[in-house]
Parts: sequence; C-alpha cells; structure tokens
Amino acid sequence: MTPLHWTVEANRRAGERFMARDLDGAIHILEEATTGLGPEHHEHARFLYENLGLIYLQTHLVRHAAMCFLRALDGDLTSREQSLRLLVVAYARLGQRWEALECLRAFESQFGPHPDGVRADQL
Repeated sequence: MTPLHWTVEANRRAGERFMARDLDGAIHILEEATTGLGPEHHEHARFLYENLGLIYLQTHLVRHAAMCFLRALDGDLTSREQSLRLLVVAYARLGQRWEALECLRAFESQFGPHPDGVRADQL
C-alpha cells in the first residue's frame, strides 16, 4: 500500500470513528497514522494533522490542536484555509494574543474576514 493509500484509509477509518462519536478511537487512528509517515510523506500527512487538530479542538486539547494545525500548514500559513482559520481560534483560546493576531492578519490578507467573526479588536 502506498503512503497516499495508507493515509486515505487511516482518514476514512478515523472518519467512521468520528461519526460514531468515538473521538478517542478517531484520535488513536490519526495519531498512529501521523507517526507512521516519514518527512518524505509530509504532503500526505497534512490533512491527517488537520483532522487530528479538529478533533483535539473539539475535545478541548487546544494546545495539541494548535500544534497539529501548525504541522498541517508546514511553514506556509496561507497554504490551508481551514488550518489557519482554526489556528486563530486555538491561539485565542490559549490566550496567545500575539500569535492569534499574526495568524488572523495572514488569514484576512489571503482569505478575507474570519468566518467565525474573529476580529483583531476582540483578541
């Protein structure tokens, strides 16, 4: 099985667990999948990290979520709209105002107003 097929399959299984409200099961699948990929597979891992971050955010593991969104963005803040949008939210929840503002400015410059209504004067 190629890394792409492997990550797609892991994402599918995690999605099933997520839809069944087994968030711990979904987290386990995605954590295992992300640790099984090497640096040469970073493109395949990006969506796994993004989905893992989403679940972490829902389970209030906000610092873990922020780290996953950063991994999904892989040094290019505007490469993935959803990861950057949720990174703004995670940083705001963590009270990391400067980081939230920096990400919000990058988001607004590339994608427009934050869909959740987050504004700089609120941070």
